[in-house]
Order: sequence, then structure tokens, then C-alpha cells
Amino acid sequence: MDVCDVNTKQKENFKVRCVIDCVIENNVPYISGHASQQWVVEQASSVNFTISDADDDTVEMFPLTPLPSGSTFVQLPGLNTWQFVWTPVNMDPVELL
Repeated sequence: MDVCDVNTKQKENFKVRCVIDCVIENNVPYISGHASQQWVVEQASSVNFTISDADDDTVEMFPLTPLPSGSTFVQLPGLNTWQFVWTPVNMDPVELL
């Protein structure tokens, strides 16, 4: 607890202003995995992404865009690893963010 030193013997009205600087340090999580992946039409494939956090913070990961039809993106039990599984049905390009 920070304490402001005030002269209590002073009789007149006065205002005390205390400024407390709080700095919360946090390291960003590190995500490892393939930045790009080649897929074969009508063949199931998967890619894993692992997150490590130096502060042991709880981290969740999810794609920012809708997943392609027939794909899943799930956390593997007990791990900081997520898996994307997909069987493409055509050659249309797909980008996940």
C-alpha cells in the first residue's frame, strides 16, 4: 500500500493528491505451427498450433474467420495445443486468420 505523507499539524483546509503508478507486466504468448499448409482435395489433413506463455496465463485460441465447411478447430485435451482438421472438397482457395 502506498501512503502519502501529510503534515497533520496544519490547521487550515488543504487537499492531498496521491499519485500511484501501477505497472503490470505481461509477456505475449508465443504461437508455433505452420504458417501455411498445402491440402489435397478429398484427403483429410491436420495441422497443430501450440501456445506457450511465459506468465502461465490461460490462453485461448480461435480463428477470426469462419472455418471452411467440414473442418474443425479444437483444443487437444490437457495441452496448450489446438488442431485444425479439414478435408477439402474442391480447389477453392481458403485463408484462415
